[in-house]
Formats: sequence, structure tokens, C-alpha cells
Amino acid sequence: MSEEASLSRDSPSDTDEYLARASIRVDGVYVSFRGLKRVSPQVLVRECELLGQARTLGQLHVALMESHQRLAELELFKTLRPEVSVERSGAPDEAGVLVDVTFNTEERRRECTVSGTVDRRGEACADLKLVQPAILGGPLTLTASVGTSATQAREFLIRLSTPRALAPPAGWLEIC
Repeated sequence: MSEEASLSRDSPSDTDEYLARASIRVDGVYVSFRGLKRVSPQVLVRECELLGQARTLGQLHVALMESHQRLAELELFKTLRPEVSVERSGAPDEAGVLVDVTFNTEERRRECTVSGTVDRRGEACADLKLVQPAILGGPLTLTASVGTSATQAREFLIRLSTPRALAPPAGWLEIC
């Protein structure tokens, strides 16, 4: 038997139902990603490890919001939408559930911008910028830019960036 679980509190009358559903025991969480082309799912699972630590639907709700935020911070996706399905894990009289979380993604594409301006002295300036997300299947982003003008030397910039270089892993601090 499969059912969709909602943990929203849209009105005060929903509070009792919210609290009842929030205390339901979670026996297992399965996480998957749909729509990946360049990004490796192994990189993304690390950002979702709080989901596996959830023991109730209330904790799962908080972990899902945190995981969604961590995935969005990577700036690898144009769209990122989680789908959650809940299924009873045993007999109808048992309280546990299994949860399947699927993140539907649309990866950001390579961006290339070219711009030109004329300054006050009438000199032309040109800039070219290239941004390539998901270098090597991970959260690395490559940014390269070239700027030039008639009287100045060319300016080159190449940058590799990641939002998690020195950050502690998810779940490193537990608040009790």
C-alpha cells in the first residue's frame, strides 16, 4: 500500500495531523537522482547523508530541506525538485514506513557571454567569459574570462571553484 505523505502546516487545524505524521517511525530511506548527465550521483549522495540519519518523518522533513539547500548551494542545477513517496514497511498495524526520495534535476549548461563597450575616450573594450559547471562529474566549476581594450594588455583569468573545499561534511555536528 503506497500513500503520499504531506508534512505541511497550512492551517492551525492541520497541526494535530502534522504532529501525528511527524512522529511516524522511518525504517529506511532510498535516495535517487533523475536527469543527471554530467554530474556523478556519488558526489550528490554525500550532500544527502542527513536523510539516512532520520528516524521519524519529522526528522526526515528537516533533513530533506537541509539536503535540498546543500544541493542547491553546489550551483550545478537549473532546476532541482524532490519527490517523496512513503510506503508502509510491514503489516498495517506496524507504524514504520519506507521513504523513497527522488531528486528531479536539470543540470546547468555551459554559459558563454561576450560583451563590448566603448569608454569615455572612445576606446573599445571587449570581454569573453565561459562558465562550465560539473567539471569531472563533481561540484567543481571552471570559469575563464578574457578582457581586452585597444590601449591595455589582455587580461586572462581562469578559476576552479567548489563550495565544499574546506567545509565540514554534513552531519558533523549533532544537536540534541
